[in-house]
Amino acid sequence: MGFFFSSLFWGIILVVLGITVILKAVLKIDIPVIKILFAIILIYWGLKLLIGYETRKSESTIIFNKASIKTSPSGGEYNVIFGNGEIDFRDLDLKDNKVSVEVNVIFSSGDLTLDVDLPVKIKASTVFGEIKLPKGNAGFLGDSVYYSDNFQENEHYLYLEITTVFGNARIITQ
Repeated sequence: MGFFFSSLFWGIILVVLGITVILKAVLKIDIPVIKILFAIILIYWGLKLLIGYETRKSESTIIFNKASIKTSPSGGEYNVIFGNGEIDFRDLDLKDNKVSVEVNVIFSSGDLTLDVDLPVKIKASTVFGEIKLPKGNAGFLGDSVYYSDNFQENEHYLYLEITTVFGNARIITQ
């Protein structure tokens, strides 16, 4: 899966797209590169599912799987892609600083569990998805910001940036 996110892959794609533009402009040859690329990616994903390769490669990303993630005290980025994930922030210790965390839920469902006493600022962005915040929803398209009751800008807090694309994320406070 890492190959699709490498600079080699995207470099090849850009070169092929450039060649097809030249072929279309000069020789009037039309090759549906995007459709072919999309089909190849779908075939690749289908074969990986059928063959049964382990697709979870890191402790911070869930791909084609259902799993739970424990968060790092320093924050970071967590991804749930084509799967179902649970991300637990209850053991997060803020100490004397602000911790920034980015969570991406793409074609997936994700549950994010927060301690009810944790001061938090959540920036929720959705594209054809839904984010269920503790006091309301951010749905379909757009951005919204949520502040916990004990949030203070000058104090230490968790800054949680959630992006949902064709999926849903739910914030659970316990």
